[in-house]
Amino acid sequence: MGMNVANFKQALDEFSEQEIPYQWKRQTIDIIVFLFVTIKARNPWLTGHSHNNWSVSIGTPTIEERGERDEPNRSTTARDISEQQVRVQLGAMKQGWGAKQGNFDIVWVYNNVPYVQALENGHSGQAPEGFIGIAIEETRTYIQMRRYI
Repeated sequence: MGMNVANFKQALDEFSEQEIPYQWKRQTIDIIVFLFVTIKARNPWLTGHSHNNWSVSIGTPTIEERGERDEPNRSTTARDISEQQVRVQLGAMKQGWGAKQGNFDIVWVYNNVPYVQALENGHSGQAPEGFIGIAIEETRTYIQMRRYI
């Protein structure tokens, strides 16, 4: 049996209220996680202080600096935020995202260490061309390859 106009409109409304926001949220999380992981991978490393202070939040960033430093040649600390933790954090915070509620919050990928700008400006031999801008360009490529836009 064919679908009448009223049923078609109802099905289309349900799709746009449920499926599109779900896909948008999933894609947004994928993009944010890719950017976060890429920035951290490119972050110059001496004590791990700047590396361990990258964070993600929705709405507003925190102003705290975690202050954790690693011993040289250590890969990470317990305070370091992993890709999986970012996915869990964003998954928990995504409640209310979507067109139906009109709630398009800003997602922050940030670092409160005062010298991160100097690192981005090339003040490290490990990243003389910076690393944040390069990570953003790599994220743009990722978005195009995944056909998110």
